[in-house]
Amino acid sequence: MGLLYNSLGIPTLIIIILNIYFQREWWLWVYPSLFLTFIIFDLIVDYIKKTEFRNPNNNRILIPFLILYYISIVLMWGLTWTLGLLYGAITGITYFLQLGCSIYASIHGVG
Repeated sequence: MGLLYNSLGIPTLIIIILNIYFQREWWLWVYPSLFLTFIIFDLIVDYIKKTEFRNPNNNRILIPFLILYYISIVLMWGLTWTLGLLYGAITGITYFLQLGCSIYASIHGVG
Protein backbone atom coordinates (compact mmCIF):
# COMPACT_ATOMS: atom_id res chain seq x y z
CA MET A 1 0.00 0.00 0.00
CA GLY A 2 1.30 3.46 0.57
CA LEU A 3 2.38 5.49 3.55
CA LEU A 4 -0.59 7.83 3.12
CA TYR A 5 -2.96 4.86 3.21
CA ASN A 6 -1.11 3.38 6.17
CA SER A 7 -1.38 6.67 8.04
CA LEU A 8 -5.08 5.80 8.41
CA GLY A 9 -3.88 3.54 11.20
CA ILE A 10 -3.51 6.54 13.51
CA PRO A 11 -7.18 7.63 13.54
CA THR A 12 -8.18 3.96 13.50
CA LEU A 13 -6.19 3.34 16.68
CA ILE A 14 -7.81 6.38 18.31
CA ILE A 15 -11.27 5.11 17.35
CA ILE A 16 -10.46 1.65 18.76
CA ILE A 17 -9.28 3.14 22.07
CA LEU A 18 -12.33 5.43 22.36
CA ASN A 19 -14.76 2.63 21.55
CA ILE A 20 -13.19 0.40 24.21
CA TYR A 21 -13.07 3.25 26.73
CA PHE A 22 -16.74 4.12 26.23
CA GLN A 23 -17.65 0.40 26.31
CA ARG A 24 -19.35 0.42 22.95
CA GLU A 25 -20.44 -2.76 21.18
CA TRP A 26 -17.63 -5.25 20.49
CA TRP A 27 -17.84 -4.93 16.73
CA LEU A 28 -17.11 -1.19 16.95
CA TRP A 29 -13.56 -1.97 18.09
CA VAL A 30 -12.98 -5.49 16.69
CA TYR A 31 -13.64 -4.51 13.05
CA PRO A 32 -11.28 -1.52 13.14
CA SER A 33 -8.72 -3.72 14.95
CA LEU A 34 -8.60 -6.03 11.93
CA PHE A 35 -7.96 -3.02 9.70
CA LEU A 36 -5.20 -1.85 12.05
CA THR A 37 -3.71 -5.36 12.00
CA PHE A 38 -3.62 -5.20 8.21
CA ILE A 39 -1.88 -1.80 8.30
CA ILE A 40 0.74 -3.05 10.77
CA PHE A 41 1.28 -6.18 8.63
CA ASP A 42 1.73 -4.00 5.53
CA LEU A 43 4.19 -1.69 7.29
CA ILE A 44 6.28 -4.65 8.43
CA VAL A 45 6.30 -6.39 5.04
CA ASP A 46 6.57 -3.38 2.73
CA TYR A 47 8.60 -0.85 4.73
CA ILE A 48 10.51 -2.56 7.54
CA LYS A 49 11.51 -5.89 5.95
CA LYS A 50 11.01 -4.68 2.35
CA THR A 51 9.86 -8.13 1.27
CA GLU A 52 8.72 -8.56 -2.31
CA PHE A 53 5.68 -10.81 -2.27
CA ARG A 54 3.51 -9.56 -5.11
CA ASN A 55 5.72 -10.23 -8.11
CA PRO A 56 6.78 -13.04 -8.04
CA ASN A 57 4.03 -14.26 -5.76
CA ASN A 58 5.10 -15.31 -2.28
CA ASN A 59 1.88 -16.98 -1.14
CA ARG A 60 3.02 -17.28 2.49
CA ILE A 61 2.73 -13.50 2.67
CA LEU A 62 0.35 -12.69 -0.18
CA ILE A 63 -2.56 -14.86 0.99
CA PRO A 64 -2.70 -13.50 4.58
CA PHE A 65 -2.15 -9.98 3.16
CA LEU A 66 -5.13 -10.26 0.80
CA ILE A 67 -7.37 -11.96 3.36
CA LEU A 68 -6.65 -9.30 5.99
CA TYR A 69 -7.05 -6.52 3.44
CA TYR A 70 -10.38 -7.56 1.95
CA ILE A 71 -11.99 -8.73 5.19
CA SER A 72 -10.99 -5.59 7.06
CA ILE A 73 -12.13 -3.29 4.26
CA VAL A 74 -15.52 -5.00 3.94
CA LEU A 75 -16.03 -4.89 7.72
CA MET A 76 -15.10 -1.19 7.84
CA TRP A 77 -17.53 -0.61 4.98
CA GLY A 78 -20.18 -2.34 7.06
CA LEU A 79 -19.53 0.08 9.91
CA THR A 80 -20.27 3.04 7.66
CA TRP A 81 -23.80 1.72 7.03
CA THR A 82 -24.53 2.34 10.72
CA LEU A 83 -23.99 6.04 9.99
CA GLY A 84 -26.58 6.06 7.22
CA LEU A 85 -27.31 5.18 3.62
CA LEU A 86 -25.25 8.05 2.18
CA TYR A 87 -22.06 7.05 4.01
CA GLY A 88 -22.52 3.37 3.22
CA ALA A 89 -23.11 4.13 -0.46
CA ILE A 90 -20.09 6.47 -0.73
CA THR A 91 -17.84 3.93 0.95
CA GLY A 92 -19.21 1.15 -1.26
CA ILE A 93 -18.52 3.16 -4.41
CA THR A 94 -14.94 3.88 -3.34
CA TYR A 95 -14.47 0.20 -2.39
CA PHE A 96 -15.50 -1.00 -5.84
CA LEU A 97 -13.44 1.72 -7.56
CA GLN A 98 -10.39 0.56 -5.59
CA LEU A 99 -11.18 -3.05 -6.43
CA GLY A 100 -11.34 -2.17 -10.13
CA CYS A 101 -8.01 -0.34 -9.90
CA SER A 102 -6.44 -3.35 -8.19
CA ILE A 103 -7.68 -5.67 -10.93
CA TYR A 104 -6.41 -3.28 -13.62
CA ALA A 105 -2.99 -3.03 -11.93
CA SER A 106 -2.77 -6.79 -11.59
CA ILE A 107 -3.62 -7.37 -15.24
CA HIS A 108 -1.02 -4.82 -16.35
CA GLY A 109 1.70 -6.17 -14.04
CA VAL A 110 1.97 -3.18 -11.71
CA GLY A 111 0.18 -4.54 -8.67
